[in-house]
Amino acid sequence: MASPGEALSAHVPGVGSGASPDPLGAGTTPAGIAARGPIGIRVAQLRELAERDPERAQNETWEWFIALGGARDEESLDELFTLGVAKPMEGSTDGILAAFLVTPALDNLVMAFCGPGRFTMPWKGKVFEPDTQDGANRFKFWFPFIARLVWPRYRGHRRDGREHLLFDMTNGVIRDPLDPSHEVWKIEYKDKDLRNPFFIRDILDCLVEIVPGAHLGRIEYEGKYGFRNLGYFALKPAT
Repeated sequence: MASPGEALSAHVPGVGSGASPDPLGAGTTPAGIAARGPIGIRVAQLRELAERDPERAQNETWEWFIALGGARDEESLDELFTLGVAKPMEGSTDGILAAFLVTPALDNLVMAFCGPGRFTMPWKGKVFEPDTQDGANRFKFWFPFIARLVWPRYRGHRRDGREHLLFDMTNGVIRDPLDPSHEVWKIEYKDKDLRNPFFIRDILDCLVEIVPGAHLGRIEYEGKYGFRNLGYFALKPAT
């Protein structure tokens, strides 16, 4: 019976003998990705699918994010994140909170109100400006009122048409503080000129592309003793 890697070689270019460089520019070969085990095999399959059917690959990856988050599978999310590529997004994006990873009781409460599909989740996604490498977060119309109660001195809310934008950010490629061997696309809030409120400015969102149109983000909070992982979110082009 063929091993998972052997079975994959029949479907993913470059897996098996005579592997060629990764045509998707992931910085490694498909064989190297598949060698990482079941998560790597699935990533290689999805990237191969993305060459033939980008929309299906994006949708299947998105559902995978939701499934891993719903299972609180931190180990698999961590591994999946390490296989991502530091690539920027452009324009408006839709987002979900895939997993909150602090304590089980708090995680369950947060996901009950802010998980995928919850109407009580105020965050809608992000807007990226590639020319200036900055952007902001998209929120539902009612969230600015909550923000004023929590951060009464914060004045960063603005409207762009029907969009409510808060918590400006700067972008660029950096090495992940939690894994310096891995380059990520930073979403940073700490610049004083951004005038973001407390707690928000201590967050570093690290973003990677798993397949085109499906990006996985890690919420990294910088505290007194360094960075810690608070959970995962996902982004895709806004519909």
